[in-house]
Amino acid sequence: MKIRSILKPKQSQAHVEMIVSFVIFAGFITAMLYFLNPFQNRQISYTILDITEAKLVGEWTAEYKTTSVTFDRAQGGCFAINNAVGLQGSLLAKDESGNIHKGATGGNIHIDSSSSSRYYKLYASSSFSSNSVSCEEVLPETNSYQFGASDTKEAIFYSNIEQMIQEYESDYEALKTKLDLQNDFVFYVINQDTEEQMTSATMTIPTVVEVIARDIPVIALDQNANQLNLIINIRTW
Repeated sequence: MKIRSILKPKQSQAHVEMIVSFVIFAGFITAMLYFLNPFQNRQISYTILDITEAKLVGEWTAEYKTTSVTFDRAQGGCFAINNAVGLQGSLLAKDESGNIHKGATGGNIHIDSSSSSRYYKLYASSSFSSNSVSCEEVLPETNSYQFGASDTKEAIFYSNIEQMIQEYESDYEALKTKLDLQNDFVFYVINQDTEEQMTSATMTIPTVVEVIARDIPVIALDQNANQLNLIINIRTW
């Protein structure tokens, strides 16, 4: 009986020591997670990626305005009509067959058409290539033509992407300052239809840094107002 009374306290003491050891171990792991916090660091990295994406896309995006004009009879050559819809920026016109013609805006809309058409779709934006078109013939407004509905939209312009790549290559630090970014970044532009890389803004990425990447599918407009299905891969660190 005495032996049993002596062993029982020893067994209880062993259980207490195990519990204390577990509490100490759990406290150590908790402290490590608190100070190192890898999950928080990962979240911060993705926040930087979100900011970088927003800055780049914002720089690539611009407004453009569309409308249409229908004539009583086919019009061709260089002619001008009253800019009653207030188009601004560089202009291009597509006839009813989809052919591209140069144009210009101002007090009048100038269209230099190499074909004759009763219908033209007009696109105006500061992100289109500027054309020096000036036509002497101004058509009368009365029963000569009428405008369709006008619409103002936003789009990513491929020319703005190309412009940023030029800035990236000529003065990367100045571009970062312009974008108000502290982190470094590269990006690659891939044609989603052909899966071919169209262009890129790259540098040598240090091997000791953690790089966060993302693919962004976008629809961009080229200089003929045609849609390009792109995937832009952004990497930042």
